[in-house]
Amino acid sequence: MDFDDLVLSRHDNDRLAWNQKLSLVGPAVCQLASKFRDNRQCYVADLKCGSFNFCIKVMFAEQKVRAEAATMRYIREKTDIPVPTVIAYGMADNNPSGLDLFLITTFVKGMLLGEMLKADSLDEQGDKVLRSDIPDSILEVVYRQIADITLELSEHDFDQIGSLSLNVDDTWSIGSGPLTLNSNELARNTLLAICSGPPFLVSCHGDTTKAPLNFSVTISGRGTNLVDDSFKITGIIDWEWCYAAPFQFTYSPPRWLLLKEPAYWNYNSDDLLGTYLSKLEIFIRILEEQEHHRHAVSGKNADPNLSSLMRRSIADNTFWFHEAARDSFALDRIYWSRLDSFCYGPIRDQDERSDIVCQADVHKGLNAFIEQKMEHLRQYKLELGAEEECGVGDDAGDHANGSDQAGFLTDDPSYF
Repeated sequence: MDFDDLVLSRHDNDRLAWNQKLSLVGPAVCQLASKFRDNRQCYVADLKCGSFNFCIKVMFAEQKVRAEAATMRYIREKTDIPVPTVIAYGMADNNPSGLDLFLITTFVKGMLLGEMLKADSLDEQGDKVLRSDIPDSILEVVYRQIADITLELSEHDFDQIGSLSLNVDDTWSIGSGPLTLNSNELARNTLLAICSGPPFLVSCHGDTTKAPLNFSVTISGRGTNLVDDSFKITGIIDWEWCYAAPFQFTYSPPRWLLLKEPAYWNYNSDDLLGTYLSKLEIFIRILEEQEHHRHAVSGKNADPNLSSLMRRSIADNTFWFHEAARDSFALDRIYWSRLDSFCYGPIRDQDERSDIVCQADVHKGLNAFIEQKMEHLRQYKLELGAEEECGVGDDAGDHANGSDQAGFLTDDPSYF
């Protein structure tokens, strides 16, 4: 049967008009949601299109500042890592300045580490990069402190991925899904993106993992770290994007060694990779030394240790898969610059690549994977049905809307 192009055209115009209207109602949607939550401020975090309904997920703004305050209090109480003391935090309606959410901490004296490590000029892409003349002795001072912090954070395990929450009885728990800069930027642009594409349906199910979950935090080389004239860290601030994350992120090699993260290097960046690997060798050597020191003091020895796992990650290219998983904005760049040739060999032309990726043996494990995901979908629908039977409460709907419950990580490349 032939399609009626006139009807289809009218349908497309109606759909576009509806999407454009939808992109403008964010404030009104937030006002409506706030009305039933004691007028607490919120923002649009996600938008999904089903068969007959649009689902708009809103997030109440205090979650971000509460998570940061809880994380800083946890770090200060449970570790020796230098962080400011949280004095108070609150919502915009408690802020007499009339601005927004606030977090008050003690003052930490120091200079931004990233500013002290950066070159005087930007690279060809306008990004800050590591000084080429910085002595290894200075880097070793910085690396040793970061190695100690990394090892200390790795000792704190969690049973879920997500942002930390301080309970009324002064205990900590994972109170929500992870807050990351990456997910924040995706959410911020969601209503713009929906106007330029067709309606979409997203189904998401968080797989259970038996691997440990740790704080995974990008600590060094960033504007969140304050140091004195001798490069001793005086304080670490801005924990807003920190969450409990899979242990694999902890032993992934540091992204900040050249200040500019590997995901944003030029495609032909073998020279940068060589420089990065030389700095990484220094960092891993120092990490090994600190592991031996901690073992001598405590008698505890991790097996395998972080340094050996970090070496393996860079050797078998797991590092690049971690980078792709952590930064969706750079996924295409990472794939074509590092992962495609690793998986399928050097590329000469697109036709050859198409022939390679369409070979049967490349997809020999695909059927088993599809069966596994279909089983996940079946379990998800069973859980969804059970949750619907329980009715809607204050916390209901997170699973039904497809949100993942998982881990601690900070991921903000803007603080150099």
